[in-house]
Amino acid sequence: MDYNLSNWLDLLPSVEFAYNNQAYEDIKESSFFLEYGKHSRVDPILVKESPQRDLNDLIYKQQEVLEQVKAALTLVAERIK
Repeated sequence: MDYNLSNWLDLLPSVEFAYNNQAYEDIKESSFFLEYGKHSRVDPILVKESPQRDLNDLIYKQQEVLEQVKAALTLVAERIK
């Protein structure tokens, strides 16, 4: 680690990855999951071809996540009142 912070540009991608994969306390999901509907992978992908996901399944999953986020945000808003 460079305590003079002269290497921050090299560390920025790792920091961004960690930030985007941290679950929010209130909605219990990460911003990556909310955006893409899946959790990011940190291990190398060993399979050359990823299985095709049905588009309807992906849309359904995104709608499900959206409903969970709306419910969590409503709950947070009620706590704040």
